[in-house]
Amino acid sequence: MQAGKSLKKKVLFLSAWYPNRYDPMPGLFVKRHAETMSADFNVAVLYTHPVENFSQHYQIESSFKNGVFTTIVYYQKIKTKLPLFSLLLKFVRFFKAHILGFSSIKKHYGLPHFIHVNILTRVGVFALYLKIRHGIPYVITEHWSRYNPTRNAYKGIIRKIMTNVVVKHSSGISVVSRNLKEMMQRCHIHHPHFVITNNVVSDDFFNSPIIHSQPKPTVFIHISCFDNQAKNTVGIVRAVHKLSKQRNDFICMMVGDGPDRLAAEELASYLGINNNYIRFTGLKEGKELINIYNQSAFTILFSNYENMPVVIAESFACGKPVVSTDVGGIAEIVTTSTGILVPPGNEAEFVQAINYMLNHYTEYDAQAIRNFALKQFSAKAVARQISALYGYNATATP
Repeated sequence: MQAGKSLKKKVLFLSAWYPNRYDPMPGLFVKRHAETMSADFNVAVLYTHPVENFSQHYQIESSFKNGVFTTIVYYQKIKTKLPLFSLLLKFVRFFKAHILGFSSIKKHYGLPHFIHVNILTRVGVFALYLKIRHGIPYVITEHWSRYNPTRNAYKGIIRKIMTNVVVKHSSGISVVSRNLKEMMQRCHIHHPHFVITNNVVSDDFFNSPIIHSQPKPTVFIHISCFDNQAKNTVGIVRAVHKLSKQRNDFICMMVGDGPDRLAAEELASYLGINNNYIRFTGLKEGKELINIYNQSAFTILFSNYENMPVVIAESFACGKPVVSTDVGGIAEIVTTSTGILVPPGNEAEFVQAINYMLNHYTEYDAQAIRNFALKQFSAKAVARQISALYGYNATATP
């Protein structure tokens, strides 16, 4: 690998979520950030993944793709009914996996100049260890919506203490929405260098032609990981069923895969709308996914909670408006010019909004929507934001 010989500054991404051999979806936004920064920095990624019934204690898998040297360490998941012992053993296994992965990266890549932590708190503890051990500074990007008071997921005195210690010793912290920043500050997480860095959308989305109108029946799409607790995919099925009682000139394409996809499909079949008013495509990526956006009229989300969904940015990049619940930081980008917001859980208003969009989606300025996305979510725009977090200028020679 040429990484060690490059004159570029070396940055190591540590992430709590990342696409892996068992699931290509978690942490996809982190992967895109890493690939975006590889144009101006020498980027490596370290991720560790516990696996049930794994045949080896630890297995290191490395690859070099899209300008990023990625090391994933798979290891045996802990099975014990003793809570405190389990917690301790989990952290020991987690930490050892990171030590092994970091040692492997160091052989191929050398010591990084700085570290980019993604998703607190455990990977942040490892970054703090590397700072103490090797003097490597680190920055943090948080993506998790657990700080939302309605979720009540940010709890535990040890977690809170360690989170504040990790944040205090970082060089800066970023989030993908003002809403998440405010929620973290309400949880007493503060830093003098606390900034916004957007999710990134591939140039392929911006380079695709904008298709302004669609043939009948009109197609609208939902794309997610099918986690019903967060994405309310079952609620979407119910909403489509209600809409089908009012009109018959549409198809809702449900794109993606996840733990609650089967439940959504079974409900759609029970209601008699599967393969008629609603269709499930499974996971789609790359050009296939872009084509789905382009062949649709608009995108819908009915989430109970969110941070800043990448699918909204992708939809905008294709010039498509969005119907979404007003949760997380979504109201920061979905306005009257780019879509419609409804209260979370309100199926009646959600159906009404979709119905309105079916009649009026062509009235939205598709090019203006794309131009907004270009300024906010393009690789160049996000690279500047992250480089500012690093303290470097992305356009300058390192």
